[in-house]
Amino acid sequence: MVFHLFRKWTALSVLTGTLFALAPALAQDVSRKTDREIAAAMELSGDGDRAAAVARISSRLDDRGLNDADRAALLLARAKAHVAGEGGDLGAAETDLQAALALPGVPGWQRDEIVQALAELYVFQGRPEEALSVLREHDRLYGSADTIQQMIHELEIETGVKIPTDLPDRPMKPVSTRAPSFPAGCARGAPEYRVSVVFDVSVTGDPVNIRILDSTDPCLAPAAMTTVSSWRFDPAIQSGYFVITRDVPVTVTFTAG
Repeated sequence: MVFHLFRKWTALSVLTGTLFALAPALAQDVSRKTDREIAAAMELSGDGDRAAAVARISSRLDDRGLNDADRAALLLARAKAHVAGEGGDLGAAETDLQAALALPGVPGWQRDEIVQALAELYVFQGRPEEALSVLREHDRLYGSADTIQQMIHELEIETGVKIPTDLPDRPMKPVSTRAPSFPAGCARGAPEYRVSVVFDVSVTGDPVNIRILDSTDPCLAPAAMTTVSSWRFDPAIQSGYFVITRDVPVTVTFTAG
């Protein structure tokens, strides 16, 4: 199985590139014994003996004295072994990468490598939204290297979170916002009722992810969401892309008259 997951970023293919090209970092964070075991396993994998490569790494992982950097390096190497050749075990590779990310003592450079590999795996499986999600969460928690920022940017375009345009930058602005109709069956004891709503405006100008924050009468909440969903907007443009505008607050007011 040959991974060409991000055609624009072939140098970033963590699962199939030179996995251990980061020699200075490895020398500092990963033990020599682990490094030797990984190199031997990768040689087996390169010779087409995936089972032997996986077994060798698994044997080293049985050592309870491993630190998190060693364990993460082994899990990443085993993920690479799992996907080597035809008929690779993608599920096992995903499990190893997720386990590596869950280790608390993983150095930042190593965590970047693991999350890139997991994102590539998701894209290969036809799950670009999950790839984008895991990269964004990584960026939120730890910040990201330029390579990961580029991956996020490309995936935002791939998944339609950003759409290229030649138009100048602008904020989102409303185009059509019809007033709500008071729904039958809801009480009309007060002159007006208010429902606080928050939503996102998609790259095509549609309200999405509509949520109710507060309402003077819960009976009116569905009608408020229906009203907001009928509105239309000119989407925001930033740096040559239509982009999502998130968490737009609005108060939908119903008059009882």
